[in-house]
Amino acid sequence: MPVCRFFLVLFWSAQLYADALLQVVYLLLAAVGWWTWLRGGERRSPRSMGHASARTIVVLLLLAVPATWGLTVVLARAHDIAPFWDALTTALSLIAQWLLNTKSYENWYFWIAADVVYIPLYFAKALYLTGIVYVLFLTMCLLGLRGWQRRLAADRSTAAAGLVRA
Repeated sequence: MPVCRFFLVLFWSAQLYADALLQVVYLLLAAVGWWTWLRGGERRSPRSMGHASARTIVVLLLLAVPATWGLTVVLARAHDIAPFWDALTTALSLIAQWLLNTKSYENWYFWIAADVVYIPLYFAKALYLTGIVYVLFLTMCLLGLRGWQRRLAADRSTAAAGLVRA
């Protein structure tokens, strides 16, 4: 919670308004995600890790285009310092968070894409410490991607072994 407040104030003062308001959205989505992970599975059991369908990914990408465009227009009118990049990273982050909430492996690709844009944006805006933090976030995303990949492979092996025994 304090981290979200810190980033909200930091990004607002840097005139990255979408990034600032995104901190509030993250708090709300984190609560929903927590409930989904604990009770979003069959019969309100913990949700299993899995893959998003190709259709889901296509729909999310198609929604990202008008979301980025619309947010760019709003942010430009609000005198955001980097309206397109702020809008794009916000759209990517919201998709990533939604996929994370559904415990979909593909969330990592969207976090990585957002971080790849965030890092140079923050350095260009002289938010050097924030840029460094996002380099750490990118590293964590790469480790998360690898960890989830291993976990899914292990789950598939366990399921295959169970089918062979049955």
